[in-house]
Amino acid sequence: MAYALGPQPAIDSNQMTSERLTVGLSGCGAATTLYHAPALQILEREGKLHVSALSDPEPTALAQIQRLFPIAKAVSSFDKLLSEAPALVIIASPPARHFEQAAAALRAGTAVFCEKPLTTRVADAEALAQLAKQTGRMLAVGMVRRYFPATRVLRDLIRSGAIGEIREFRCFEGGPFDWPVRSASYFNRDTSGGGVLMDIGVHALDLLGWWFGTCTSISYADDAMGGVEAECRLTLGYGEVAGELRLSRIWQRPNRYEIFGTGGRLAWTVNEAEQIELQLAGSPYQLNAAIQEGTHPANFHQAIVNQLRAVTAAVAGGSAEIVEGEETLPVLSLIERCYRERTLLTMGWLDPDEQRAAERLAGASA
Repeated sequence: MAYALGPQPAIDSNQMTSERLTVGLSGCGAATTLYHAPALQILEREGKLHVSALSDPEPTALAQIQRLFPIAKAVSSFDKLLSEAPALVIIASPPARHFEQAAAALRAGTAVFCEKPLTTRVADAEALAQLAKQTGRMLAVGMVRRYFPATRVLRDLIRSGAIGEIREFRCFEGGPFDWPVRSASYFNRDTSGGGVLMDIGVHALDLLGWWFGTCTSISYADDAMGGVEAECRLTLGYGEVAGELRLSRIWQRPNRYEIFGTGGRLAWTVNEAEQIELQLAGSPYQLNAAIQEGTHPANFHQAIVNQLRAVTAAVAGGSAEIVEGEETLPVLSLIERCYRERTLLTMGWLDPDEQRAAERLAGASA
């Protein structure tokens, strides 16, 4: 669960600019272009921080983001970024680089905010969590869905028994892949850590655990036959609560999470920040509830801003709700188990010969 971060070690004076937190940004790809850079611009205008350094090995990507932060120093390596001594490093590089970059930053005495997944291996994530404790520096992970008013209210309704005892959930998330990747490395297990499960599956499993608690049973199947999975199905148990999670980079379906209790039903549309549905048992009426926190409109981009606002406040020594690196270990453990115990997803469109060939390929890749 997210927690209120206590006092942090003092920030050096050269890590502040006119009382603003200095930030180094590693990785100038799609996540930075679409999400982090716009949010950082807002926080710069608010006087909360100053983006002092940018790094990316790809000159075109680096130049594109530097145009948004013209006084930030652009460097080609992560070591050079750390030499600028920022108070906070945001790691938005490919997942395969997360461990080495986060470890280097923590050892340098720099707080870290890392995009999900924290790492692609549980052992590496555990090592980072331990290093954060040893250095006394913050290690936070980008789990932006926890900042949606809708997901917070859903958690409260589940825990309060508003729809009775929870019995079942059904979740489908995905659609045709349209993320603006810059290279084929996104589809290489060595660099990405996996396919759709390691991507949106991190968010999905984090939410389910945040709502229901510890996962007690799991079975997994996907369509990988030598590459990374584009589709997968998980059957999950959280104590007395059981359900199915389907993830896809192919099929366009209603992106819905449905939760069924003895006294009613809750529903949420993926990435909808302020809307939920509630229907009580025996009632013909369905309530579509709008939820808003604070004075800002509740949407995905505002959640990104709120997440970074909490992170920068925590680094500056305040009390703020963040998602600690250690908190993401259970999800990474589940994903590692899924890949270890995977079976081939049933694909009814294959004829018998194709099915046998698919099973051979899947076995070889395992």
